[in-house]
Amino acid sequence: MLSTKIEGINIEQPYIGKVYIENDLITCNNGRLKLTLSPNDFLNYESGDIISIMPDGIVSILYRTSWQDLTLFVTNQCNSACIMCPQVCDNSGHFLNMNLQILELRPENVKHIGITGGEPTVFPDVVVELLNRVHDIYPDTPVSFLTNGRAFKNLNLVKKITSIGHSKLLFCIPLYAANYEQHDYIVGSKGAFVDTIKGIFNLFRMRQLVEIRTVLFSKTIGNIKLLADYISRNLPFVRHVAIMGMEYSGYAAKNSNEFWIDPFDYKEILDSTALSLYRRGMMTSIYNIPLCLLTERVRFLARDSISAWKKTYPISCNTCSVKEQCCGIFETSINISEHIIPL
Repeated sequence: MLSTKIEGINIEQPYIGKVYIENDLITCNNGRLKLTLSPNDFLNYESGDIISIMPDGIVSILYRTSWQDLTLFVTNQCNSACIMCPQVCDNSGHFLNMNLQILELRPENVKHIGITGGEPTVFPDVVVELLNRVHDIYPDTPVSFLTNGRAFKNLNLVKKITSIGHSKLLFCIPLYAANYEQHDYIVGSKGAFVDTIKGIFNLFRMRQLVEIRTVLFSKTIGNIKLLADYISRNLPFVRHVAIMGMEYSGYAAKNSNEFWIDPFDYKEILDSTALSLYRRGMMTSIYNIPLCLLTERVRFLARDSISAWKKTYPISCNTCSVKEQCCGIFETSINISEHIIPL
């Protein structure tokens, strides 16, 4: 999210609107209040952008039409406490009204929707209402629902979501180990592994699409092959497996001395793990790791996965022949590999 402070706008309540640019006049309209904006070099408004303006003058870009990836942030709350979480969770409630306002503005050029938090299912009724509205407005748009999956041990919640009928809804659920001791330690919650596995099977029972995600850092890399075996043997029905590089921000940044491992140093074990899943017929992808830090034979599994507002490239990447296909690096991350080179 891009944010900056501006002067000259006096509002009493938070405001969300769509940007319109015509004859060098920049306005923002939500159907109830129309505001005139001054040019801003930092935000560089584009027609169709969705922005928020706070009473203190903070303006944030919530969605750019050039991004094509609409993120709906449900809550900062979470029922887990992952030791490497890239954000700091709190008890600030949910943001259903804000998300409904965004959807009512009909963001343009949306090719994908992400629903995230915190943990969205901390507020199950909010999730059901939000998914219903998403389906009404974007019935054919793929939706990735980022969740720890624990709430789906409640089959009734899964049935409510299933009844919405969104055929392109994908539940993206993390597993960090093939056993409850290690997984529960990493997510900081006793019983989380069992809850998550129950949730995954309930989603499968109701014919929902599931993606398994795992993040590579010092506490998971030693067990990644065992996890791959567990997934292929016990969860062969999942739609997709994503093996992900770490974003070193939030708690992960605070404990980076303990958690950091250069992707260059684990590229061989990543190679064998990813190929073992792929060869067993599992749809497999590698996220958040630049192409130059992967072995050549698994680069075909790499995806341009980092959100546009978080992504950057080191200066050395300017001469890289495959830059346009590479995910780059997290601008928000405090740790960057020293082995990034142009290909």
